[in-house]
Amino acid sequence: MVDVILKHRHPIGKKEAKKLNEGLFQSHGMEFSFHYGKVESAEADSLLVFIEDGYIFAIKKEDVYFLSLRGLSKYPPDQGWVQVDMGAVPYLCNGADTMSAGINDTANSISEGDIVWIRDENNAKPLAVGVALISGEDMLSSTQGKAIKVIHYLSDPIWNFTFST
Repeated sequence: MVDVILKHRHPIGKKEAKKLNEGLFQSHGMEFSFHYGKVESAEADSLLVFIEDGYIFAIKKEDVYFLSLRGLSKYPPDQGWVQVDMGAVPYLCNGADTMSAGINDTANSISEGDIVWIRDENNAKPLAVGVALISGEDMLSSTQGKAIKVIHYLSDPIWNFTFST
């Protein structure tokens, strides 16, 4: 397993906290109130990660902010989710992209290019985060092809990261 190597780790300032809160609102449609000094940021490969209580809870990739799976578990949004059948779960946990055939429900108004979080049908728990390749309506009506490009999933290095103080 590859570890996450953090560089330039530091507590966030007021401006960075404001950008984080606004960015997460844009991606998830929820108000956030993360405060400067209480959250840390660090560079990890091509990502900027945000750490709270020893875990990565949010990520910034290419100017887009989104909650990690740990963040989604702690602050579950009501929108932006895609639900898959249980047959897709083992593949998602290994980082596979989500195929249309495995999707059985979506939140309202998912558009191509949106950040979405993928949940299983039994527990509604987050399994992965990705970018919608097609609209939510097309995900439900299509029976073949990729629907979501997965960018973060259970058991990846970000999920496994923990920092002991």
